[in-house]
Amino acid sequence: MNPAWIILLVFAANALIWIPVIVWMRRRSARLAKDTQDSITLSGEQTILGPESVLFQKPMFHRFGVIGGNAVATLTDKRLVISPLAGSRVEIPLSDIVEIRQSKWYRGNYRGGYTHVILTLQDGKEVALLVIDPERWVEALHRKT
Repeated sequence: MNPAWIILLVFAANALIWIPVIVWMRRRSARLAKDTQDSITLSGEQTILGPESVLFQKPMFHRFGVIGGNAVATLTDKRLVISPLAGSRVEIPLSDIVEIRQSKWYRGNYRGGYTHVILTLQDGKEVALLVIDPERWVEALHRKT
């Protein structure tokens, strides 16, 4: 086998693995966004931002367990709803948020220059989100908290 065949086999193996995963993630994200929006509409709350695909950073504390990864986040007039693609929904009442800040770094993670929106809760724990427009999220959270 020459090196070109090896490269082709590695590429084909990666495509066979990652294409179904990406398709599943997109479908799951769309389904979560619809389900979240439906539940918020039924609850009578007003949607401020979202539902939007985000990266939810692992807060590693007992209140929510060890969670993180791709998620769908929605900000309402009463709470922040985070629905991970794998795992259970996390709901943070806006009254629990005591500080909102932005940083390129969070717990040693630097994600290609993207800015984390970091929320400090009343119990001192932190939750970080990587969103498309962090300034918009910070402004909306400041208005509601």
